[in-house]
Amino acid sequence: MYLPYMTFPIDDRRKSGLLTPRVGNSDKRGFEVTAPIYWNIAPDSDATFYPRYMDKRGLQLGGEYRYLNETNRGQANLEYLADDDEYTGRGNNDRWAYRYDHNGTVFNDWSINTRLRRVSDDYYFED
Repeated sequence: MYLPYMTFPIDDRRKSGLLTPRVGNSDKRGFEVTAPIYWNIAPDSDATFYPRYMDKRGLQLGGEYRYLNETNRGQANLEYLADDDEYTGRGNNDRWAYRYDHNGTVFNDWSINTRLRRVSDDYYFED
């Protein structure tokens, strides 16, 4: 008979798997639950996927990718909510947001810093 089990690293090593779920309730989103999944891709990069169910708005899919090496570090985030049940925008009710940050060193003393951000509508963070 199969029984589920949990393991935890006891040192500095990272381990892929489910993270602690988040549960909440609010007037704008209703009951909500987020179940993040962590993926240790390589020693210098990882990703987290976080499906989020909101009772009043629907299912939102999100993800975060991070990398870090001797000369570069960065992070990319993406969130997508198809057909938001509460949003009364013009036409399409699909809502999304993305963010990309990069810091790097080129030719020893030169650095590159990049920041990209965009949301689908002006009320994305408010809702």
